[in-house]
Amino acid sequence: MKKSLLILGALSLLNTGKAQTVTFNYTGALDSLQIPNCIDSITINAWGAEGGTTIDGGLPGKGAYISTKMDVTAGQWIYIQVGGQDGYNGGGEGGYGTPTTGIGDYAGNGGGASDVRFGGTTLADRKVVAAGGGGGGRSYVNGSCVPCGVGGSGGDGGVTNGLDGEDAINGGYGANPGGAGKGGTQIAGGDGGLGVEGDPGNPGSLGQGGIGVDGQYSVAGGGGGGGYYGGGSGVNANSSPGSGVAGSGGGGGSSYYDPTVVFVNGLPGIRTGNGQVTITYIHSSPIMTTAVGQSDITLNSLQAGVSYQWLNCGTGYAVVPGATNQSYTATANGSYAVELDNGNGCVDTSACFAITQVSLSEYDDLNVAVYPNPANNQVQVTVNANTTNIMVHVYDAEGRLVLEAAQNNPLFTLNIESLESGVYILQLNADETLVSRIQLIKN
Repeated sequence: MKKSLLILGALSLLNTGKAQTVTFNYTGALDSLQIPNCIDSITINAWGAEGGTTIDGGLPGKGAYISTKMDVTAGQWIYIQVGGQDGYNGGGEGGYGTPTTGIGDYAGNGGGASDVRFGGTTLADRKVVAAGGGGGGRSYVNGSCVPCGVGGSGGDGGVTNGLDGEDAINGGYGANPGGAGKGGTQIAGGDGGLGVEGDPGNPGSLGQGGIGVDGQYSVAGGGGGGGYYGGGSGVNANSSPGSGVAGSGGGGGSSYYDPTVVFVNGLPGIRTGNGQVTITYIHSSPIMTTAVGQSDITLNSLQAGVSYQWLNCGTGYAVVPGATNQSYTATANGSYAVELDNGNGCVDTSACFAITQVSLSEYDDLNVAVYPNPANNQVQVTVNANTTNIMVHVYDAEGRLVLEAAQNNPLFTLNIESLESGVYILQLNADETLVSRIQLIKN
């Protein structure tokens, strides 16, 4: 009796022909993705951008992280915006510090949000948003003073509400408590800084951080971070009198996930640099199978119309001729997998399974003689059957293919010098149906 594959438990099929995760990095442009066949849901991981840096000033706020899962359909288009430290996708521009002497410069931009849109490319089509951080305020750099003002840092992008920016640490002639921008919320943009001694900051709005306030003495307020609602901008600590002052940081934006998606995880203030989005495909469950039986393996598909093809992993996933049934009975020890095709473009391949339970004495369709056996360097093989199209396979004790050759003569010599000492299986196949298996011992 010919033995069968013995595999118990569940056989989980993993698709090997399609990308599992698609990564979108910052490009400064809208990206798009069409959902491929065999995918019925996706996991979205999104990171908002860190706020922009300034030559002299407070630290930028970091971008938020949001992870969600949602159902999709094959052929559906989604659109991805990856936020940039330069403010792309909603980060407010940092204010400009006009110098009285020397060179002026900008405070930090708010970091752009990263989002995924379904059904269109407008702000209303966003399903998942990871907020950007606020930009840092610019320090006093227009001369010398003791002490000089230090720009306030930007607020981090938040999971729900963005974090407020920080007030400038002011020296010299003036101070401006409350000058930092506020974080955006789920229902409104963050307020701009109070501007007690100068112009007030600009509030954030839907998808947009506030623009930082310009100032003199090279001092300016940081821009608000982008998000579902953007953060408010910081202000310059002093608009005209005196010097030695500094600008305040912008607030971080708010993140968001639509009620139609499943929230998985979120972290505020985790991303540095530009943002990022990854889309991970989750394959349709109907292609999964279950293995049953004690002496053979039967694959029960959960979807009608699935076709099968068994593969020999030891020979580079070569097709096993004629092995297209739901179950496959092994004729040789080795490593096998099965490929399933549902007819709609979904082709999945299982993991490989090592088979070491096929009998050594029950296969001799070709009436083979091997001499000597045991052997040192080579053996003479005689096939007493009317065939000249012979494939030779040698497997080790663990079912791995270690030697392979083609022969067109029923009497041939096989060189086994390269094999290590041990017990092997010599298998001969002819005319696709005839099989002989002999135990071979290498001294």
